[in-house]
Amino acid sequence: MVSLNLSLNRLGNRDRAHPTTDGQLCLELLCRVLRRNSALEHIDLSYCNFDGEECHALAQALRENRSIVGVHSAGNAFTLDTHMFLVDPDDVDGDKRRQAELQAARAAAAERRRKKAL
Repeated sequence: MVSLNLSLNRLGNRDRAHPTTDGQLCLELLCRVLRRNSALEHIDLSYCNFDGEECHALAQALRENRSIVGVHSAGNAFTLDTHMFLVDPDDVDGDKRRQAELQAARAAAAERRRKKAL
């Protein structure tokens, strides 16, 4: 397993009075790596001080990644939902929407299997 441990680094801008350009550059580079890397299977982002906007950008990048199977996210402004997607803990409607989308995708897949079996 290929893993990357970035925990306990102040990479994000949460709790900073003035966000830094270094933090923004770090976020952009990390998102680029997450989108493009196909070998990484686990990443630990615990206590990296990511705020809500940064967590949203990371979540988008992780959705595009097809190799990562494990993410540690404690100590940031996001959490994992029931399907292991990074979400804003205050985004209840977003979680419900994702659950409905997943249920619809499962139903469509079951219908395709049923038609194929006929």
